Amino acid sequence: MRIEVCNGKGFANIGHTPDPCKTGLLDWASAGQPSQYEGYSSTSPSGEVYQIAEGRIGTAGQDGSFTINGRTVGWIWSAIEFNSAGVPTYTNVGMFPTYSVYVNGSLVATYAQSSVAAFVAKDQTYQLTPSQIP
Repeated sequence: MRIEVCNGKGFANIGHTPDPCKTGLLDWASAGQPSQYEGYSSTSPSGEVYQIAEGRIGTAGQDGSFTINGRTVGWIWSAIEFNSAGVPTYTNVGMFPTYSVYVNGSLVATYAQSSVAAFVAKDQTYQLTPSQIP
């Protein structure tokens, strides 16, 4: 997942897994699923403006996970927060996989993949909701 912040507006690029070698092997996978909270923005109780970027794998991946693991897949998320000076922080992040944050097209943060086993143990309830923003 790629999270972009352009001119103070953020969005997540949630979709097909890239296939840079054009093998066609990834074409079977359906597009990713954006969360109902994708793009939600507000002011946190601590006074910072934030925007949620959240998504997960699509229906084919969900079906595969349910077959293999007995549960659906949790959400991959980040809440980008801006202080009163407009300086963003990227510390409110979920686990798995590696994803990057870009500001006006420039890479500013990359979060390494967490343990696959820890993520697989989660289910669709592993999600960031606006009420969880500190």
